[in-house]
Amino acid sequence: VSSAAAGVAVLDRGAGVWTVKSVGDSTAASHARNTLTFTVQPSIALLPGDGVSVTGLTGAQTDDNATLAVSGPAAEAFGRSGAWLRGPGSLTLTVASGRVVPSASPSLFSIVLVNNALTR
Repeated sequence: VSSAAAGVAVLDRGAGVWTVKSVGDSTAASHARNTLTFTVQPSIALLPGDGVSVTGLTGAQTDDNATLAVSGPAAEAFGRSGAWLRGPGSLTLTVASGRVVPSASPSLFSIVLVNNALTR
């Protein structure tokens, strides 16, 4: 999975500005399980129902999954799952009821995708 071109955008609240947005991956090995770890900090807190879209995650074998597992310290903010679409390489997360993604500190979450044969 190529995380180099990954972009992060806020949905439902207009164009979001990020104080921090980064992504790292655990391996570039072909056909390997690759843990992608995201760190985000919005300029305004994200509230229940707000969406976050991560795009540009191309080169994964992982099939479409409406409930792809999300882990890490901020996973609860997104209900521990997101909607993964393999074709465009996109992940859509929704802030869960009763949760907030704070603007005062970075939030970290991870997903696992399987790399294809030509990941990099």
